[in-house]
This record gives sequence, C-alpha cells and structure tokens, in this order.
Amino acid sequence: MLKKEYSAILTVIMISLVVGIFIRLFCFSIYRIEGSSMNPTLTEGSLVFSLKMPLARLINYQIKTGDIIVFEVIKGKKLIKRAYGFPGDKLWVDNFQVFVNNKNITQEKKIKYSLGNRIDCKYSEIFEVAKDSIFVLGDNICFSQDSRYIGAISESSIQAIVLAQISLPI
Repeated sequence: MLKKEYSAILTVIMISLVVGIFIRLFCFSIYRIEGSSMNPTLTEGSLVFSLKMPLARLINYQIKTGDIIVFEVIKGKKLIKRAYGFPGDKLWVDNFQVFVNNKNITQEKKIKYSLGNRIDCKYSEIFEVAKDSIFVLGDNICFSQDSRYIGAISESSIQAIVLAQISLPI
C-alpha cells in the first residue's frame, strides 16, 4: 500500500516537472532589467514577466507599437526596448517626441520618457524600417542604445513580449 502512495506522489512530481519545463521553455519567462535605458517604465533590477515567441506565434499575437519586447542582439546578449516602427514605416525623434509616419506616437500612446539630466539630446535623422524588421527605442531616450545606433532589429531576433513588471515586497 505504501509503495502505491509513493508511486503516485512520484508520478505527480514528474508530471509537474515536465509541465514546468515545457512552460519555461516555450511559454513564459522572467527577465531582470539591467541598466537604465527603459526608465521610468522599467527600472534597473526590476523583474518582468514575458510571453515567449513560440506561444505568441501559436496564439497569433502581433507585436504592436508601444509593446515592450525582449530581443537578442548577439549570441547571449538580450535587450529590452519598446517597439515603434514596422516594415515601411518612417520614424524620427524630435524634441523627445517620437513620430511614426507623421503621427506623434508619444502623445497618442501616452508613453512617459526619462530625459535624464540632459537637455541637448536631439535626433533628427529619419529612419525607414526595412522588411522583416522592427524599430525599437528605450524610454530613457537620451541614454538608450537602440535602433538609432544598432539599426532596426530582425523580427526573428525577438525572444519575448513583456506582459508585466513584477513587484516584489521588500
């Protein structure tokens, strides 16, 4: 009788492990924010809960302007930024406002930016997003290494879509 109980417990543990590993590999992930490029939205050291791309594709989720995404720039190096431009879009940053196809996205999406202690950061270059690419920016617009410097990112480099910031009690 005791052997059957242990067997049942072991079966539950094994199934839980398999399900947990599956969820971690293909469905959801947690990332820790490093750096200040997404201030004030995401602060250094905070955690974010994200939907991994295999599940996003399965449920047919389409990345939209304003979504925060996790992507890989080089093997093992991931960045977290906000998606702004999609293939064919023309973007520019003027006076800390982001314009996409002549629309002020900053006001439309009510996105808050951090300007740090700089008042001289201005970017007037117009960027046109290529096929299969996404233009990303950090919310700390003066201190972010984003598509203005690294170029638009490949859609295939996207690892996850941030769903929520996790607040831990102190």
